[in-house]
Amino acid sequence: MNYRELWFSNNESDHGWYTCAKCGKKIRKADADIDHIVPQKHGGEDKLYNLQCLCKHCNRSKQASMEDTLPDLAKTNGKRLVKAVKKNARFVKLKVVEGVKSVAKKDTAKKDTAKKDTAKKDTAKKDTAKKDTAKKDTVKKDSVKKDTAKKDTAKKDTAKKDTVKKDTAKKDTAKKDTVKKDTVKKDTVKKDTAKKDSAKKSTNKKK
Repeated sequence: MNYRELWFSNNESDHGWYTCAKCGKKIRKADADIDHIVPQKHGGEDKLYNLQCLCKHCNRSKQASMEDTLPDLAKTNGKRLVKAVKKNARFVKLKVVEGVKSVAKKDTAKKDTAKKDTAKKDTAKKDTAKKDTAKKDTVKKDSVKKDTAKKDTAKKDTAKKDTVKKDTAKKDTAKKDTVKKDTVKKDTVKKDTAKKDSAKKSTNKKK
């Protein structure tokens, strides 16, 4: 099995499409070049850890360059790479192992930072949601409190009006009773006066 067949046998297509590791372009198998990350010119092996899929344009642009070797190796292999490159004396001489470790470490640090940022944003989002909920609850309680106070005030006003109304009615009744008593008294006095006048007339007549 040659290195091209090796790569394709270990990487599934997306419905017949492959992705260029450099530019991200979608390409068919016939248009895909299997590139040696560490060029064969510099001792790169026909091993899976040292292979990546490139479009023809990116492969021609790279040629035997080692410029992106470390990030490409780290991206393609991750933690598996260190063990693999340790077996190649030329890689050790070129300090590929140390470079890959450094890149992998930076990638890990970057992922950890991104994870922390995400966690921080989630916490901030939850705190904001919690504050908003608390604010809404406070507004709701204040509204209920105001409505209750308003109802109590209305109830007191109604009771006060009822009391005033009752007092007025009581005074009116008392006034009417007084007028009625005065009328009865006047009528009684008038009757008594008339009676006395009648008796006086009768006495004068007898004389």
